[in-house]
Amino acid sequence: MSLAAVDAERRATVVLDEIETARRKWHGEQRRPRALSAREALEVMSFECLLVWAYGKRLLAGEEPSPEDEARVTTALRTIDTLVDEAIG
Repeated sequence: MSLAAVDAERRATVVLDEIETARRKWHGEQRRPRALSAREALEVMSFECLLVWAYGKRLLAGEEPSPEDEARVTTALRTIDTLVDEAIG
């Protein structure tokens, strides 16, 4: 469809639609391969969740977390967040 054939009132909307369609197409073609397979990602996430669970159990038991424990749990949460971002895109 030629832009000249579109009513002036609709031109901006049509142009934005065409840009969005072109972007989606480009992103689909330029998509990078995933860094991990789904199986690898689930294995890592399972371990990190177990670590966070153990940390929580220790807190419930009244243990004071060490700075190393807090740093490791923070790393676990970042890892989980990164895996989610990788999976979702």
